[in-house]
Amino acid sequence: MIEYLLGNFMVNTGIITREALERVLDIQDKARMKIGVLAVMEGYMTTAQTRQVNFVQTMVDKKFGEIAVEKGYLSEEQVEELLQKQGNEYLAFIQRLIDEDLCSIEEADAILYGFQIENGFTDEQMDSFRAADLEGIVDMYLPAGAAECRKLAVMAVKATIRGIDRHAYIGQAYMTDKYNAVSPVTQYIEGQTDFISGIADISNGMCSVATVFGRMLYDRLDEDTQDACGEFLNCINGLFVSEESRYNKVYELTPPKIEQNGEFVSDGILVLPVFIRDKSFAFIASEHTWNTHC
Repeated sequence: MIEYLLGNFMVNTGIITREALERVLDIQDKARMKIGVLAVMEGYMTTAQTRQVNFVQTMVDKKFGEIAVEKGYLSEEQVEELLQKQGNEYLAFIQRLIDEDLCSIEEADAILYGFQIENGFTDEQMDSFRAADLEGIVDMYLPAGAAECRKLAVMAVKATIRGIDRHAYIGQAYMTDKYNAVSPVTQYIEGQTDFISGIADISNGMCSVATVFGRMLYDRLDEDTQDACGEFLNCINGLFVSEESRYNKVYELTPPKIEQNGEFVSDGILVLPVFIRDKSFAFIASEHTWNTHC
């Protein structure tokens, strides 16, 4: 996520071209390996074991290393070794920019400062950015009034990065009482506090989600695309329910619901744009039930 958030700023301000950014990311992808791949290469885990850990990640909000340790596949020392080899995403991106002669170390500091000023981020928030703290970065883009739906938003971003595209990133979220939803899929989360969340299209982002999650090509918005996105939404909300159960909070999920284009109306709807390369969808959530006007 960091590479696109900062990279897009650099493109928009004319520091680098879009082509240069994509070249850097392509090189970075080839250089950076997932922890599971590194574990297999080091002989610490088998491919079958990594697949088991990846499957568990679709149900619980835990990092690969945490699950591997719990299952006895890796020791904590081995996880730390693999993390060091994998590296910090922010530092890796900056290093790649420098290696490609797109900026110097001094210029990198100035670029980051410009990014901070343009977005109005605090020094503390920028510490989270440099540390590649995903939850801290999500908080940077959430508006006031989004506290109730924060955990759902974090789960949506984590699931997208882990399951759809590791380069997925977010835009500035906002609160609204009315939202015009395109091809929405929604799901109720029933508990002591009821929630409702959903996925709506912005620019063919739902097709990208469905193609990866459904493991076949979806190139248009239709019920099949919505159905595949419904499974992904169920995964997001399942992670939320699993995480909340650790605090003795019990929630039940109703089946995802495919809806027609329409206006959602509620006392407060969080809208979080999620980008997958040049496509995007909106993750929407509310602590209140919303009404749909088709």
